[in-house]
Amino acid sequence: MRSTATLAIAAARIRSLRPVVFVLVLISAGAGIGVQALREPVPLLLTSLLFMSAVAIAIAYANRPPLQGPLAGVEESAPLFGRERARANAIVPGAVVLLCASAQYVGTRALGHGTVPAILFLLSAIGGITALTIALSVPLRSRWNRALYAALAIGGALLSGGLAAFVLFATRSQAAATAAALAVALPVGFVALRQYGEALARYDPLPGA
Repeated sequence: MRSTATLAIAAARIRSLRPVVFVLVLISAGAGIGVQALREPVPLLLTSLLFMSAVAIAIAYANRPPLQGPLAGVEESAPLFGRERARANAIVPGAVVLLCASAQYVGTRALGHGTVPAILFLLSAIGGITALTIALSVPLRSRWNRALYAALAIGGALLSGGLAAFVLFATRSQAAATAAALAVALPVGFVALRQYGEALARYDPLPGA
């Protein structure tokens, strides 16, 4: 029953977010074309991480709990605890972040230069997912807490990517760099999704709020 509810929420989110996804993918491809001007790996990775953090925050806002309409009915009737609903709500935004990271990488290849290492966009994708797990809570918070969570989302992405970049340049091992990024992303994501689930359980906006 819970897996069915999770799939129903994910399917409803896909239908709801299609226009936003289309725009974000186009912007990501354009950003990929733009970052080709950055020849050095460090500024390229930093720029990509900041961009993916912005994508994560944007999709988190688009993915915020609905106040009315059929999507609200699907979610409010789902037999899920807050943490389970949080995981269900995070599936589609997480896929969108990965899709945007892929579109950004494709954009770097659009002009045929082929000089941007794929590992940098893998690291930016992991950083983007790290940012997303925190950013999902942004729309549910009050004004100043929104700014705090947005800053934490960006910081999480930079921490993940920064540690991975350090390991990559120290060891020249892409596998070690990926493992370092995941070493940050997994615990941060676990804690952030639990916080998001608790926020969802308390989220009860007044009509018209």
